[in-house]
Amino acid sequence: MTGVLIIDGVDVYSAFGVSLLEGSYAGLVSWPPLVEPVYNDWPDEDGIEVDLESPMLDSKTFTMNFSSKDVFGRSKFLEMLSSTSYHEFSFGELGIVRRLRMIVQPNFEELQGMSLFSLDFVDDFPMDGVDNPLPVPLVVAYQGLEIDGVDISHFGVRMLDGCIKEIEKLPSVKENLLVKTHNLCGSIYDGEYVFFKSKEVTLNFLLTAPTIHTFWNNYHSFLCHLTRSGERILYVDRSVSEYKCYYLCGSVSDFAIEEKVWCELSVTLVFTSFRAKDYDILLTTESGDLIITEDGLFGIDLEGIGYGNS
Repeated sequence: MTGVLIIDGVDVYSAFGVSLLEGSYAGLVSWPPLVEPVYNDWPDEDGIEVDLESPMLDSKTFTMNFSSKDVFGRSKFLEMLSSTSYHEFSFGELGIVRRLRMIVQPNFEELQGMSLFSLDFVDDFPMDGVDNPLPVPLVVAYQGLEIDGVDISHFGVRMLDGCIKEIEKLPSVKENLLVKTHNLCGSIYDGEYVFFKSKEVTLNFLLTAPTIHTFWNNYHSFLCHLTRSGERILYVDRSVSEYKCYYLCGSVSDFAIEEKVWCELSVTLVFTSFRAKDYDILLTTESGDLIITEDGLFGIDLEGIGYGNS
């Protein structure tokens, strides 16, 4: 247990008998949220108009769970954390150092002389040491989900079930002029036009890596790709559709380091404009690949071409 967590140069297990419990890494490695950008929401246009010229990531708050062998060790551990706001946390298994501040103890219980407790921390410097690294190539099949022309497999990321369904759901409709009076049964609604709101979509992914160094490389590279200046263009191969969106926040539901690093993460995107559209019917091979014309520029539109049993 030694070397797992060192705070201000002190190994907390050796000094206080305090252990970091399983599951504590998920919040620690989760991505920070975006500072809410300035936007306009015009009533007569789909979605929103967002200023993403200089997107910034916010502080993040997360929980870590601990156990202590005795009351004295727990008391000395909490006394150290209370001596000043910021402390330097070194996580041996993760190979990272973070400057964190404690804000609250949400849970505490004692069981057969052992203390079990949780502490909430804030990371005010979530991007320290992150310099937009190039991803390490991993053997991940094409996923059919591209962001600014780059398939997520480029970062070693796989889609989990339900992603496409969430993307293709319609957003809520913006409400037009609605009139209600005491002497009217029902309502009078301006139903000439339909405009849609922006919508948040949470996509579930899996990132695995052979080493913790490769994991951080690809994990940070994916985040930096999502949070560049301007809106992202999300392309869905299955429906041959593109959507404008931007990164909002991320979370990790499962994180483990065993024979390889395993990280199940959720990424929430804001779709700034969304409208159902007619689909083009294009000729493909049996494997689903588009058949392109000889000039390499166009697919073959089947709309209007008769087909049936011969």
